[in-house]
Amino acid sequence: MQTLQTITLSLFIVVPWACSEKTATSKVGTDFRIEILDKGVESILSKNVEITTIARGFNWSEGPLWLKDQQALLFSDVPENKIFRWSEKDGLTVWLEPSGYTGADSIDRDGSNGLLLDKTGSLILCQHGDRRISKMESPIGQPSSSFAVIADKWRGRKLNSPNDAAWYNDNIYFTDPPYGLPGEDENTEKEIGFSGVYRITPKGLVILVEDKLTRPNGIGFNAATNSMYVANSDPKDARWMKYQLSSGNIEEGKVLYDATDQVSLYSGLPDGLKIHPSGYVFATGPGGIWVFSPADVLSARIYIPQATSNCAFDDTFSHLYVTADSTVISIPLITPSE
Repeated sequence: MQTLQTITLSLFIVVPWACSEKTATSKVGTDFRIEILDKGVESILSKNVEITTIARGFNWSEGPLWLKDQQALLFSDVPENKIFRWSEKDGLTVWLEPSGYTGADSIDRDGSNGLLLDKTGSLILCQHGDRRISKMESPIGQPSSSFAVIADKWRGRKLNSPNDAAWYNDNIYFTDPPYGLPGEDENTEKEIGFSGVYRITPKGLVILVEDKLTRPNGIGFNAATNSMYVANSDPKDARWMKYQLSSGNIEEGKVLYDATDQVSLYSGLPDGLKIHPSGYVFATGPGGIWVFSPADVLSARIYIPQATSNCAFDDTFSHLYVTADSTVISIPLITPSE
């Protein structure tokens, strides 16, 4: 059933940041700030832009997805089992509820996390509570909580809690940490003893791609270089990995950047990420957004006081939208026409 609830929203520039109860515990910093570390990134990012908070008041915002046709942003509030929609024209609305757990009301489970579209424009969801990758059966313009299962098992065993997903060569790749399971590793419902990265073939076959990351989370691809990027959200092993793919599977892998020493300094962990057409990787992590060049050089850091979870570009790549704990943030980018 669709829920469409309009929420009054005021747009404002937040510099400096007014700390909420949650963000008051941030380890370093209270302001938005952009640090340029390599001048090459200045072709797409300026340190002088105004960073805007466009929405606030969420439990844990995640999985941002830009809808070109609607000029609107969808994103999950994972603990609240809801998807919100935001646009400059319409403001903020509750767009879908429930979004990722459709079981008994008496059981408290997380909702959707990562969101993406297929070639037909249908919504694909990583559903924490239902422990599956699903497709919303209704059109994107008429949201309803009716879902068709794409994948919920590997070798007959129930998935942990699919977290994030991305397309590559007509395959859906997704990460499967235990974050959606109460108690995580100790949960008695857990059927797979590791956190995996998988791909779903066009025929629906679920294939294990990587099983050596303790908490695989955000995932993205640079199709031009056949590269796959995966974030590991383990505070004891907080890093981003880069893999070369061959025939859809890992050929080789390396640590793109190890940020474990930053975990004690800043809020947040390596989480969601997106790849800009230029090849730059925008990755949420300790302290905000980390930007890596196509040559794997740390090129910029965007400091955000709240723990960041994920990000998404609009269709013109003129803005980066960031889900950050209880807020959603908009960061202007430089486009070639500028």
